Amino acid sequence: MLVLREFLRCRRHVSYFVAAYCVVRHPQRGAIPFALWPWQAAVLRAMRDEDLLVVLKSRQLGVSELGCAFALWRARFTPGWLGLFVSRRQDDASDLLQRVGFMLDHLPAFLAPGSEVDGLAVGKRNQTVLELVHQTQAGPLSSRIESLPATPGTGRGRPASWVFFDERAHQPYQDDIKAALKPTLATGGGLVEVSTANGVGNDFHRTWVGAERGENGYRAIFLPWWMHPERDAAWYEAQRKSMEAWQLAQEYPSTPGEAFVQSGRPVFGDYLAAHEARVLAEPGPVEDADGLTVWAEATVDGRYRIGADVAEGLADGDYDAAVVLDGEGNEVASLHGRWPPEVFAQKLYGLGERYGFPLLAVERNNHGHACLLRLRDLGYPRLYYSSDPLRDGARDEPRPGWLTTRSSKPMVVDVLARGLREHTLRPRDRLSLQEMRLFRFRADGGMGAPPGFHDDRVMAWAIAAFVLSQPDAVAHAEEFFADLARLAGGVK
Repeated sequence: MLVLREFLRCRRHVSYFVAAYCVVRHPQRGAIPFALWPWQAAVLRAMRDEDLLVVLKSRQLGVSELGCAFALWRARFTPGWLGLFVSRRQDDASDLLQRVGFMLDHLPAFLAPGSEVDGLAVGKRNQTVLELVHQTQAGPLSSRIESLPATPGTGRGRPASWVFFDERAHQPYQDDIKAALKPTLATGGGLVEVSTANGVGNDFHRTWVGAERGENGYRAIFLPWWMHPERDAAWYEAQRKSMEAWQLAQEYPSTPGEAFVQSGRPVFGDYLAAHEARVLAEPGPVEDADGLTVWAEATVDGRYRIGADVAEGLADGDYDAAVVLDGEGNEVASLHGRWPPEVFAQKLYGLGERYGFPLLAVERNNHGHACLLRLRDLGYPRLYYSSDPLRDGARDEPRPGWLTTRSSKPMVVDVLARGLREHTLRPRDRLSLQEMRLFRFRADGGMGAPPGFHDDRVMAWAIAAFVLSQPDAVAHAEEFFADLARLAGGVK
C-alpha cells in the first residue's frame, strides 16, 4: 500500500518525483540526488503547466537536466507520449538522452522498468531513441523520447507531445525548424525553448521579445547568474577579469537586456548607456512630423554637416535616413522614412536649405546615384565629393557622394565609435541609439544590423561623423570659394 501511494504521488507531482528519486551525474562525485533549488521546482511546474515556454539563462544552472527529468517523468507515467530533444548537433542531443537514461537506470525498483506496480518495460534504446512500453487495458502502448540535431527538416511530420530546444539561440535553421513544428503546436503540444543569448535578430531573440510584450503566448523566464547558490560577487568578479565584456554578458547575464544587447560582439560599447541617460533627461524635439525631427533650429554661425543613407523606397525594405550635426557634434535634426530616391533628394534639399545649405554627404551605393543626380538637378550647392583611395584600381578623381565599401565602412564607423566614446558626438534620437546597440560584428568579418533589423540611422550617423571629423579640409574649401567670390566681384 505504501509503495502504491508513493507511486501515485510521483505520477501526480513532477517536482516530488525529481527531488525524491532522480539522480544526476556529477563530474567528480558520480551519481548524486537531484536536490532541487526552489526556482528549479518552479521551472519544472512551468514545463508542466505552460504550452509555450522560453527560458533565457546563465550558463551551468542545470536547466538542461530539468528538461531531462521532466521528459523522464512524462514518458514514465504517460503512455503514448512523444518527447523530442533538439540540439545543435546530434552528439549534443544524444547527450541529453543519455542523461535521461542515467536517471532511468537509478530509479528505485517500484518506479524502474519491470516494476510490479504497472509492468513497465524498456523497448528500443539507443543513442537517438528511448522507448518505454506501458501495459494498458488496450494492450502495450509505448512512450518515446527522441534526440534530434537541428536541420532544416527537424520535426517535420512528427506530431510530438513535447519539444525541448536546448541552446536554441545557437542552433542553425531556427526559422525552418519552427515552421516544421507548427503541426505539433497546432495539436496542443508543448514547446520549451532554453538558451543563453546569442545576440539579437534570431528566432530565439524574437520569441523572447514577443513573450515579454505578451504577443505570442509564451511565458518568459529569466535566470541570471546569481541563481546558482554557490555564486557571489567575488565569483562574478573573477569571471569578469577572465572574459571579454560581450562574453560575460552572454554567458552570465544580470538582465535580459544585457544578455541580448551585449552578446554577439557589439561594435559600440557600454558608453552608449550614458548617451541614453542624457537623451532621457534632455528636452524633446521642437518638431516631429512626416519623418522630420528637429531639436534645434539653425543659427547664423552654425557650421552644420549632413550625412545621408539612401534606400530603395520599398514599402517593406530598408529606410532612408539623414542626420544633421552642428559644429560641436550635437544632433540638431534627422530624417527617417521610406521614400523613392527622388523624393528623398527633395527632402534632403529642403533640410539643407533650412540649415544654410551645409556640406551634404550622401551614400552613393546603389540607389544613392539616383538621389545624387536629383540633388544636382535641384542645384544643391555643397555636395560632398570623394574618391576611393582604399581600393586598388579605383578611380582617383572625386565623385559626388560617399562610397561605402568593405574597407571604408569600418573607417567611418570607427570615427563614430570614437566620438560616442569621447562624447564629442551627442545623439538626441533614442531610436538611433537603439540601432547602435544592435549594430555588431558579423562572423564573416563585416558589421551591421542582425537579420530582421535596420542600421540606416547608424550609417547616416557614421557618414556625418566622418565628414565632421575633417574640419580643416572643409574650412579651406570654404575660404577658397569665399576668396574666389571676392575676386570675381560683379563679373559674370
